[in-house]
Amino acid sequence: MNQAFDYNGVVVAQSAPKKVLRTVKKTIHIDSADRDTTKYFTNGDFWVYLPRNYKSIVSIRLKDAQFPPIISFPSGTTTAASVTAGSPAAGSTTYTVGSTSGMSAGNTIVFTGNAVAGYNGTFIIQSILSSTTLVVRNTTTGSGTFSSGTATVVSPGAATHSYSTGQNNQSGTFGGDTRITAPNYYFLVELEGLNKVDETSVGANRSTFSDNFFAKIPSITMPYGATSFIAYNDHTTLENIATYYPPIETLDRLHITVRTHAQQDKSGFMYWTSDGAVATSSNTGGTANFNLTLEVECLENAFTDCSSFETRLAQRS
Repeated sequence: MNQAFDYNGVVVAQSAPKKVLRTVKKTIHIDSADRDTTKYFTNGDFWVYLPRNYKSIVSIRLKDAQFPPIISFPSGTTTAASVTAGSPAAGSTTYTVGSTSGMSAGNTIVFTGNAVAGYNGTFIIQSILSSTTLVVRNTTTGSGTFSSGTATVVSPGAATHSYSTGQNNQSGTFGGDTRITAPNYYFLVELEGLNKVDETSVGANRSTFSDNFFAKIPSITMPYGATSFIAYNDHTTLENIATYYPPIETLDRLHITVRTHAQQDKSGFMYWTSDGAVATSSNTGGTANFNLTLEVECLENAFTDCSSFETRLAQRS
């Protein structure tokens, strides 16, 4: 029989304490720039070591992430007719080009053609003066006149790599990769051993891709100056969270892979470069890095006594 106490006409049951296991949440920020580039040539498939050993993990949530755009934007080549300034100086140099269409202040632009000191190279557009005139931020000095060649606007973009042409190392087998030039509405992030999302496939392959990836990222770009980037946040798009029972005993490193749906058979991965071109043996293409923010929930080796009073209010007339 439940013992009760009467307080001014209100019957209150005894406190019933319960043992509740406590958890603690830790946030981890991971940047692909923190990989060992001597081992992992590009940022599409790499290992990263965590700052501590995380123990008794019951859930991992992707809170936030930023990625470069999938397709280089803007893209295009325009003919460079001449340089207005007679001799370039460190600071600003005015170029007259065939067209400034598709260009914006802040874009990276590469001039190639006559190998005149101070004119060839990669610069940042400071301003667009007219449909044929722009000002670039110049870091070198030289002499002569740039009278022919091309000016190409470049920005980060993604490419796909196949494992059949080599692993993600300094093997120099990335020249055969493929730039992504058509819209790719989403891509996938894998955390080896931690994946909790099933993926469909054709026909009898349906059972092959269970627990196949960790997070799905929509390729929604946000404006960033003159270019754009992909911003993921679980408050504005789908939540990517995985729970683990029994808990993961210890986690001290992560194997991160980024891929398209077409690479679900582990045939390769996708990666980003600063100019959208594929990586080569002599140049990584200028890696454009991405970052992930994970929330890791761990069990604490402690219990909390949670108690409450059950109240039965007297009836009112």
